[in-house]
Formats: sequence, structure tokens, C-alpha cells
Amino acid sequence: MNQLETRALRLGLKVKFTQARLGLLVGVHGCTIGRWERGIQHPRPSHRELLQQMRDQAESDLSGEAVADRARTGPRTSAPQPQKNRAAR
Repeated sequence: MNQLETRALRLGLKVKFTQARLGLLVGVHGCTIGRWERGIQHPRPSHRELLQQMRDQAESDLSGEAVADRARTGPRTSAPQPQKNRAAR
């Protein structure tokens, strides 16, 4: 997981985490998350695995939401057409 992927993960989660909060979840200091994002340091394999699990869960949640949205609104085939005002006749 490179620096851009780490930052994208943090910003792309359903709940937006600060570096400090993500650090607590992964088991490192928030400054370490910042160093990962800037490419100064790289996550250890165990931390990389946790981040990967979080990313997989976030992607799963997002795809589930998209399916639920389509189920509620139906498939979108074209943009909705504006209704004509019949009172103006």
C-alpha cells in the first residue's frame, strides 16, 4: 500500500477518520499515519494487512449501498424529463 492508497483509504471511508483516529484503529500514532501518507515511512506487513481489510470492507459497504440505492429508485435508463405545466393552456 503506497502513500496515496493510505490517504485515499482514510478519506474514502464512510466515516472520515483523522490521522489520529486511524492510528488508534491500526495501533500506531497518528503522526505515523501522516508519515505513511507522505511516503516517509511505510506500514509494516501487519499494519498493511489491517489497512487492506479496512479498504476491502469500505469497498464492500459502498457496493452494497449502490445496490440498495438502485433497489430503492430502480434502474436509471435516462435522465428524468421535466413535466409540462398543463395549467398554462
